[in-house]
Amino acid sequence: MKVAVIKSGSYLDKKIMMILKEKNINGDIIQKCNQYALMRYDVIIFTYKNAIPNLPKLLEQLVLEKKSLIIHIKKNKHVGLFYNLQQDLFYLPILEINMALQLGSLINQTHKYLRKIMDLSKEKQDFKEKFNHLRNENKAKRILMKSGLTEEKAHRFIIDEAMQRRKAKNYIVNLIIKKKIDIK
Repeated sequence: MKVAVIKSGSYLDKKIMMILKEKNINGDIIQKCNQYALMRYDVIIFTYKNAIPNLPKLLEQLVLEKKSLIIHIKKNKHVGLFYNLQQDLFYLPILEINMALQLGSLINQTHKYLRKIMDLSKEKQDFKEKFNHLRNENKAKRILMKSGLTEEKAHRFIIDEAMQRRKAKNYIVNLIIKKKIDIK
């Protein structure tokens, strides 16, 4: 797991790096957060000392992308402009006072669960695609069966058309559904 601390030029940068080192977490101080940082780092830490214009909007955008865990070290409990992020799993506000106690354990635990959530989300998306493909294939078979073919012959027709046209089965299925293919 790799952690990036957005440089603020204050004592907080060094303090955060010491805490990460104590917890055996790999951390780097980086100048700014960009797409490269989102792909490279699992966790990105911002502090209230960062001189970033419109920080709440940036944090909200990063949290919505759901690529990295965003930790925001705050000076006080006041929610302020961060009310949109309060219930999001990819956003962890930590008070500076509690930082030494919470930072390492929260990074380790939350990262583990977020990784699992992202894996399950990808698996769900894969199942959705398979389901849609099967539903369309069955719809195309029903159309073919209405024209007098049996289910086996309808299935064979789809496969033969795909091979003959050198197209994916799903492409042929969509043509049948849109009635853009001649049924022999």
